[in-house]
Amino acid sequence: MKIGEEVSEHLDRRPASLVRVQVIRPKYKVPEAVAVAAPEAGVPEATPAASGAAPVAEVVEPAKPGAIVIADLPERPIPRGIAGPGLLAHVLVSKFADHLPLHRQEKIFRREGLHLPRSTLCGFVQGSVVLLNRIVDAMWEDAKTNARWICIDATGVLVFAKEKCSRNHFWVMVAERDHALFRYTKTHDGLVPAKLLEGYRGYLLADASAVYHELYRREPGIVEVGCWAHGRRGAFDALSSDEPRALVIIGFIRLLYDAHLLATDPRTGVTDGAKRKAEAQPVIDKLYAWIAAERPKVADEAPIAKAMNYLVNNRVPLTRFLDDGLLRLDNNPSELELRREKVGAHNWLYCGSDDGAHWNATVVSLVASCQLHEIEPWAYLRDVLTLLPS
Repeated sequence: MKIGEEVSEHLDRRPASLVRVQVIRPKYKVPEAVAVAAPEAGVPEATPAASGAAPVAEVVEPAKPGAIVIADLPERPIPRGIAGPGLLAHVLVSKFADHLPLHRQEKIFRREGLHLPRSTLCGFVQGSVVLLNRIVDAMWEDAKTNARWICIDATGVLVFAKEKCSRNHFWVMVAERDHALFRYTKTHDGLVPAKLLEGYRGYLLADASAVYHELYRREPGIVEVGCWAHGRRGAFDALSSDEPRALVIIGFIRLLYDAHLLATDPRTGVTDGAKRKAEAQPVIDKLYAWIAAERPKVADEAPIAKAMNYLVNNRVPLTRFLDDGLLRLDNNPSELELRREKVGAHNWLYCGSDDGAHWNATVVSLVASCQLHEIEPWAYLRDVLTLLPS
C-alpha cells in the first residue's frame, strides 16, 4: 500500500536548438475554361472612398486563364534573408548584451552544426539595425519632448583604421529612467551634446565638463544640475596627500546621500523634496563654511585644493537638487550605463568601422532600455523584428 511520496528536484540544461522553418506555398493554375466577367453596363467601377465615407474594398485584378498563381512569402525582417526574428534577436543579444563578438558566435554555431560565417552574422546585425533605427529615433524624440531630467556622459571607443585605430566616442543619455540612449560620434566637442539635445527643455544632470558650455548657451531652457559623485571623486583623489581634509569632504557628502535616503520612500522611490531640503541644507551650509576656512591653508596645486575648487565653482548646479525632489544628487545612471561599452570593449577591443559603432549604439540603446524596464531583451527584439517590416 502506497502511503505517500517524496519529490526531489535539481537543475539541468538542454542545449539550445536551431529550427529550420519550412514554408510551403502551393501553386495553382487557373483553368482555361474560366472566363473573366466584364463589369455590367451602367455599373460604375470602384473608386476610392471620399473623406468620411465608408472604405471601399480594393479591386483585385483577377488572374487570367492559364496563369500560375502562388501566395506571397511571409515577411522576414531581412528581405530574402535566411534568418528569422528569433535568430536575429539571439545574435544581437549575444553580441551587445552578453558581449560575445561575432567571431566567437561563429564558433558556437559551428559546434551546434550550423556554419554561419562572420560576414553573414555581420549582415544579420546590419539588416536588423535598418529596422531598429525607427524605434531608437522615436525614443530620442520622446526623451527630448517629455523627459523632465536627463543624465548625460561620454566615453572613448577605438574604431579600426588601416594604420592606427582612431579614438572616437560613445555618448549615453538616461531620460528619467524611461530610455537609455546611446549615440556614436567621431568628435567630443561642444557641438555634439548641443546637437543631440537640440530642442530639449528640462534638467540636465552632468559633470562640470566644458564640453557642455555650448549646450547651455544654445539651449537656455536646459537647467544644469551638478554631480556630487564627481565632487566626491576629487576628495578620493586627495586621500593620499591630505587624508584628514579629504575625509571631511567625503563625510559631508555622505550626509547628503543619507538625507536623500531618509526622504525617499523605499517602495515607490518618490522623494519628498521638502524633507530632503530640510535635512540637506544645514549639511551644505556647514560644508561650504568649512571649505571657506580651510581653502586658504592649502597650496593651489594640491589635490585637495582642486577638490575644494570644484565644489566652490559649481555650488549653484550642485545645490540645485534642493529645489526639486524629482532631481538626483548625481548623474550615476549614465555612468553605470556606460559600463556596457567598457565591459564590451574588453571582448571586442574595437569597432570594425564607423557603421559598426553606429549599429552598436542602436542595439545597446534597446537592450539597455529593456533592462531599465525589466523586460527580457531577446523576447522584445524578437517581437519588434517580427512586427517592424510592416
